[in-house]
Amino acid sequence: MRNLLINLFTIILMIVSAFSIYDIFTSLYFVFTYEKFDVRSSGILFGKALFLVICILIYVFIKKLKVKNN
Repeated sequence: MRNLLINLFTIILMIVSAFSIYDIFTSLYFVFTYEKFDVRSSGILFGKALFLVICILIYVFIKKLKVKNN
């Protein structure tokens, strides 16, 4: 049961990370085509990139925890 929950959480985290990557690229496209690159837009992009890094770190931690338990 625990393995199933870990796998389900990993899949959900991977989907959220993929959406975050897509969101970063679309935000970059919109900033460079329609807006200027200022403090507000760079802060938003930095926040999205930070969220992606946190998702990746959680994924790595779960993967290490799963290997350690098996």
